Amino acid sequence: MSKDKSTLNTEGHELEDPSPMVLVVQKYALEHYNDGGGWDYIIETYTDSELQQLVEMCDYQTENEVIRYIGNICRMWAERDVTAHNFFREYKV
Repeated sequence: MSKDKSTLNTEGHELEDPSPMVLVVQKYALEHYNDGGGWDYIIETYTDSELQQLVEMCDYQTENEVIRYIGNICRMWAERDVTAHNFFREYKV
């Protein structure tokens, strides 16, 4: 019996529900999507499983620790974005 396509990811594996901490990160990222701090990258580029890997890497104890850890990654993305925009503005590429 074939699986319903809506329950499969792009590799054909069954989707799992995101962990509660991944949902916390996604909620925070949505709330700060337009703040310019890089949280839009979390929404636009990270899958649930990639976010789960980030959560596990930070060895969190609290939601605030996870947000702070992933926030550092977001700041890196935001800094790269500003650098790229400045380059294009300066050199009119």
